[in-house]
Amino acid sequence: KEDMRFLGLMTGNGWIKQRDSEVGICFRKGSEDLVLLNYISKRYGVVFKPQRGKGKNVATFTCYSAILKNVFLDFWSGYDYTAKTKTFPDAVLSFPDDLKMAFIEGLWETDGSHKGKSMYTSSSYALICKMKRLLATLNIPNGLQFRAKHDNDKAKVLHSSDSWQIVVPHKFRPITRQCGESSSRYIFKRIFKVEKIASDFVYDISVEGNKSYVTSSFAAHNSGAGSL
Repeated sequence: KEDMRFLGLMTGNGWIKQRDSEVGICFRKGSEDLVLLNYISKRYGVVFKPQRGKGKNVATFTCYSAILKNVFLDFWSGYDYTAKTKTFPDAVLSFPDDLKMAFIEGLWETDGSHKGKSMYTSSSYALICKMKRLLATLNIPNGLQFRAKHDNDKAKVLHSSDSWQIVVPHKFRPITRQCGESSSRYIFKRIFKVEKIASDFVYDISVEGNKSYVTSSFAAHNSGAGSL
């Protein structure tokens, strides 16, 4: 679990350099994960040295390790040394639940929060999509919000970059009702109740291509094809 948490921390706040074997990571000062860094140092035989951070509440550490660099090049498949290209392999989706949660908690420690609802923000759309799938395998409902860098008139900067935000119940509370079976690609929900209601108007939309569309939490299909 310590290794998976470290992978989550690195995926959120870590980096590797293209020109050499430098591996770096940022922590919030006072973070309990500084102890985890000592564990990783001993496990891989590296020495993380403190560097000048970018802020007074940030602790930055770097080391030089070809082994660790290759670990993350494999883990972040398609990574081109920018935060927008970070993701993680499909294999994580089939890991035991405790290892999945260790990775999620490490990731949430970097750009996440637990104020009210739990939220995680990233500029990597690939990472966000994979995270939604990972949360679904744990029966944790999740929604998605887009956060534009500029306002509609592009006159005001709202955020440092375009990003996406996952919203989940506080402290990753899973669904305990209506849970069915899951596979690596789908979550099958058990029908809990069927109830007839009064007739009313309903609306359908048409989508070009495969006729499917995505809401904040689910993929849906045009009702003309048999499902809504």
